[in-house]
Amino acid sequence: MKYADGFRALYKQCNALMLKEEDQMLQALDGFPQMPDANCLLVYGYIDHESGLTFEILAMGRKDDDVFTFAEGSHDARVITRATALLDHDFYPVDASYAEEHSKKIELLKHYDVSPEIEQTRFMEFLDESREPGYVDDVLVYFIKDELDVEACWVRIEKMQTPHLVGTLLNEPNQDFGCHINDLVTFSVRRMGDGKVVCIAELGMAEA
Repeated sequence: MKYADGFRALYKQCNALMLKEEDQMLQALDGFPQMPDANCLLVYGYIDHESGLTFEILAMGRKDDDVFTFAEGSHDARVITRATALLDHDFYPVDASYAEEHSKKIELLKHYDVSPEIEQTRFMEFLDESREPGYVDDVLVYFIKDELDVEACWVRIEKMQTPHLVGTLLNEPNQDFGCHINDLVTFSVRRMGDGKVVCIAELGMAEA
């Protein structure tokens, strides 16, 4: 599978990340137990709210046909890679026992946990069409105001105000919508006549 097949199979899961000839990731693993002819990595996916889906590298590995073999991990060295650099890479699910084997390192990632509200939005599949590839919490929002052109801006989801969502505006609009970069904006999710689901900004500012 690839990232485009759905990030949820990679989120809070161990997977085998297949390497490509041009990848330089093995060079960053000097502190890890080595594996001759490694062609994959054991990785664990988590979401950094600001930097998007990220993979903690746990060990070098080798895929032979349908069999995976992994070297031991490192208790001291840490190396990560972002999903944005891996959109065309292949991932394979592996046995859940690897998460237990590397539980101490995975436990260190707990500080990336977000509020239950943000976590809930990560499982809202209707938002997937609006998400920026690799940046799960960032969605494309269309700003609409009388006498102005419709403008699309990126917004990072911060909380819910049912039935709306609230997020941080990540770029400065080209027009005067009454809000600016880093402001909190309220938006709703609507299904258009053609069936497409889009995010639409409310013009009123959300309360912090």
